[in-house]
Amino acid sequence: METAVDKLEAVFQKAQANMEYMEKQLRLDFLTNAPENTPPSQNSLEKVTGVGL
Repeated sequence: METAVDKLEAVFQKAQANMEYMEKQLRLDFLTNAPENTPPSQNSLEKVTGVGL
């Protein structure tokens, strides 16, 4: 039973790592593709996260 729990925990850790990687890639994509002349309130990253940079 403990082995199954360890395997399940490893699956969840891998899924979390994958999600964190995707989040970082999306943030980078938003930052690199945001037009330079767009007002800060129209920045895509700010719309998604609600955080101004």
